[in-house]
Amino acid sequence: MLHCPLQPGRDDCPAGHLRACGDAIKKIASRVDEVRLSCGGMPVHSSPCGGMLIFDTARKLEISCYDSAERTMESIPLWLTERTEGAGNRHLPSVTSLECSLASLSTGLPASSNPLSSLVGSLSSLKQVTLEVRRLGDLAKCLSYVSVDALDWVRVPSWYLDDNLSPLSAHTPGRWRFPSIDRFFLFIDEEDEDTDLDYDGIHVSIACVRSCIDLIFLVRPQHVEMRVFVPFDEFDDTDKQRGLRLLAVECIQKASQHYYTVRVTYDVFPEPTNGMAAGDPPACGLFLKLKAK
Repeated sequence: MLHCPLQPGRDDCPAGHLRACGDAIKKIASRVDEVRLSCGGMPVHSSPCGGMLIFDTARKLEISCYDSAERTMESIPLWLTERTEGAGNRHLPSVTSLECSLASLSTGLPASSNPLSSLVGSLSSLKQVTLEVRRLGDLAKCLSYVSVDALDWVRVPSWYLDDNLSPLSAHTPGRWRFPSIDRFFLFIDEEDEDTDLDYDGIHVSIACVRSCIDLIFLVRPQHVEMRVFVPFDEFDDTDKQRGLRLLAVECIQKASQHYYTVRVTYDVFPEPTNGMAAGDPPACGLFLKLKAK
């Protein structure tokens, strides 16, 4: 954090001090490798430091969105969305990795163009995206903001999931454009890539499982790994293993329109397996690994 109490136009603010402060800001900004933007607070559109903050070497951008979507959009500095003549972001020309947390938004992202879409769309070197969401619709919208043609991977971690995860709307526009995504990790954290099922007490509804397949069809990644856990009470059948098997078959059959099933694993978990979430409800776990036809 930079604190600069001197203000232009004051008698106690010599021009030399202002130049020195500006030079220091530019120097520090040019050396950072990661930028964090917290949205939802007071807008800083007219900050005198805005034009000086050119993060030439920053490879990673973290965006945390709080409050309502409207307040979030209002708080994103407009100068941070400025583009160069080559259409890349003037302030973040080298960002290859984006982490965007939308899980704390009290309302969904707007469908129309907005400051967040302008910011994400200006990242012309983007290769990797991590999105934290509570609404699958927000996930689809944010991916549609990406302007590059291809991404190496997109990861949706399970950290903020719960049974309140909202499925895709039946009115999701088919006109959204998405980048070509090589690998899509749906509710699989980076440290868990090598494990099929390890119940940590985080679960979703059957409706959301079905909606996840719809999301995959909408985004059309080349490779998909999806892991979900569904509470026992979501299954009408008293034989939870049978109910889970039917759900797995349903997902595989639906996915077969556009994907080969590389691997499928499912199991019943009377309690969390990692010992960190005692008291969470028993659940049925499903892991799918798909490859585009």
